[in-house]
Amino acid sequence: MGHISPVYQALYPAHRWRDFHDFNTVTVNKATECWVAPDGVTVIPIVYDLARSAALAAAYPGQPLYTSDEYDKRTVQLQVSREGALTGLTWRTMIGDGRRLRHGRELSWSQVLMAANTPMLLRSGLVQGRTDAGVLAAGQVVGVLRDLPSCEELITGIVAQATAVIDGLAGGQRWQTRDLGQNSDVADASP
Repeated sequence: MGHISPVYQALYPAHRWRDFHDFNTVTVNKATECWVAPDGVTVIPIVYDLARSAALAAAYPGQPLYTSDEYDKRTVQLQVSREGALTGLTWRTMIGDGRRLRHGRELSWSQVLMAANTPMLLRSGLVQGRTDAGVLAAGQVVGVLRDLPSCEELITGIVAQATAVIDGLAGGQRWQTRDLGQNSDVADASP
């Protein structure tokens, strides 16, 4: 994004819904690509949350931008750099988030810090593939897996099961293709 100079305004999602409580990290990640308006000085940084936001907010370099974290129900003030990137998420904001996370829950500060690091650990493991530096979300189903078939075995098994179900629903009759002129691929269950 730094090849556009000067940036008059950058249009960002006006709000974000971040399920992993990673709003603080994701919001200030500097986009590597952007769309450029015909005026040559208005940009829309390409970020995932564009698809999830209902509105765009104009961010002007040197002025604050207010954006909302829909999941944690808060509004955050950010600064806009000369390149149109969002910066300036303060320690005060992050500490306030930690206090809110602890409030009403019996969490230690170490648990709060671990929660703050979780988005970075997930990104390292899941997105960047660095299992040595991150975590992989696997869930409880991992404990019940008994085999790991190849793709070919998996597809062949699915087709065999689907064929058995269809045959059972059709009373044992196999579906056949009849030549019906231009709709020659229409299947018919009649003998």
